[in-house]
Amino acid sequence: MEKRILCLFTFFVFVPFFVKSAEMPNKKRLNFKIDYSPKLRKIAEEAVSLSLVRGKISDKKFESKYAKLRVRQLKIFRKLMFDSGEDNLSKKYDGKTSCCVLNACNQDILHILVGVLHALPDLEEARFDGCRLQSLQPGIFTGLSKLRLLSFCNNNLKMFSSAIIAALFRLEVLDLRGNSISQKTIKSLKEKFPNVTIRS
Repeated sequence: MEKRILCLFTFFVFVPFFVKSAEMPNKKRLNFKIDYSPKLRKIAEEAVSLSLVRGKISDKKFESKYAKLRVRQLKIFRKLMFDSGEDNLSKKYDGKTSCCVLNACNQDILHILVGVLHALPDLEEARFDGCRLQSLQPGIFTGLSKLRLLSFCNNNLKMFSSAIIAALFRLEVLDLRGNSISQKTIKSLKEKFPNVTIRS
């Protein structure tokens, strides 16, 4: 009788606990990333449209509109920032740590606007895999002195100027796999940056 009572107690107390534990996800390891592609595509489209009429409007008006686009893109990038470390991409960046990761993978960015990333000086890693990027302008990474890893896997890049990473003195890894960049360009990059591991 006592054994039966003990078995029933075990079943009704411990089994629900384990079932609940199995159903609850490990929140620490989850990346609650939202798809910001529609908003990012709209920003890119507006930036392209603005560049087409640049000669038809005053420089002041152009800079004003471009600055607003930068602010919008920056706000989204800030939402895609995480604390760096062994378990990175799980804890949202709160500005308290000295380094962070920008994980913008699979977001339809299309174009990284010049001046946006300058506002993120703590970046240690920046990942733009699968963002449908078509080109990158020199100067977009200026001021990111802590950047160690830069990834552009699976985009639509056909060219990659050495000027893009010339000021990244701490860069260790540049990942360009899954693009249409020529081997001649890759070879040139490896010669100019022998201390950077370039994946192609």
